[in-house]
Amino acid sequence: MRDHRRRRVAGRVAGCLAAAALMAAGLWSIEGGRTSAAAATPAPTRPDGPPQCTAPVRTWGAAQLAGQLLIVLGHFGAYRTLQPETAGGAGGLVFLGQPGAGTGPAIADGVASLEATAAEPGQVAPWMVATEEGGTVTRLAAVIGPMPSARQLSADPPAQITAVTAHQGARMHSLGLPMDVAPVLDTAPATDTVAAEDTRSFSDTGHVAATDGLAFAQGMLSSGIVPVVKHFPGLGHASGDTDTGPATDPPLATLEKNDLIPFEAAATAGVPALMVANVQVPGLSGSTPASLSPATYHFLRSTVGSSRLTMTD
Repeated sequence: MRDHRRRRVAGRVAGCLAAAALMAAGLWSIEGGRTSAAAATPAPTRPDGPPQCTAPVRTWGAAQLAGQLLIVLGHFGAYRTLQPETAGGAGGLVFLGQPGAGTGPAIADGVASLEATAAEPGQVAPWMVATEEGGTVTRLAAVIGPMPSARQLSADPPAQITAVTAHQGARMHSLGLPMDVAPVLDTAPATDTVAAEDTRSFSDTGHVAATDGLAFAQGMLSSGIVPVVKHFPGLGHASGDTDTGPATDPPLATLEKNDLIPFEAAATAGVPALMVANVQVPGLSGSTPASLSPATYHFLRSTVGSSRLTMTD
């Protein structure tokens, strides 16, 4: 399968941002067992070097700049329907659906065709995004193979988690999908079946979720995939599933004792991207979803210490 990476990253603003984040963040080594935060170490350089930042963003109008803030939903196999969005300057495309076994070459060709649509002078190729958490939350299990859920992975040492996700990341990379909306850093009890948090989360203990989540992210990064940690400030103790309706978190003061620990560890390690949840948080966003509250982003930057790429759920 041919490699489309070199052509895509050249001249891409998103690629420039990610490269800066990755070089500043490095990878992580998990030291001292599951109760210690991971320490940053230098990241290896890509064989083809860092992307060149050549997009003339200062010449863009408001509409083009706004388009770069949007990630558009699409489906594997329906690539032509997304060409207007890529031509119009969308910042990213996230693919839904469950492509079948043997469709890897078609996916790679479809992604490449969309990249070509955004290859005109002054354009910026969009991020190509998939959601590969493992377990039941996966799009590409039939294409790149299944991966255990976060809760299952947590039974293994962090180094094994990194090895598993590095393997999956390499297969994603070969398809032209350089961003994974994972891992989940929520803390949730094993009995919490709301939004499948019992399997999607690594643990109900913040330090364990932090260590295992960073091990997951390290594996993805080592294969050239940008991980997106989620769902800040945590959905593991929310009153409901935010995908189906309003839900409320415990008060911020309660979240700070445990639920925020993994996100603080991710910020310290310099994880390149983070997703904010659509959950109401007393003491932070009030009756407004955290994803739409300026207070959330102020808290994220000033208190949690994250200065990386941030997106909404």
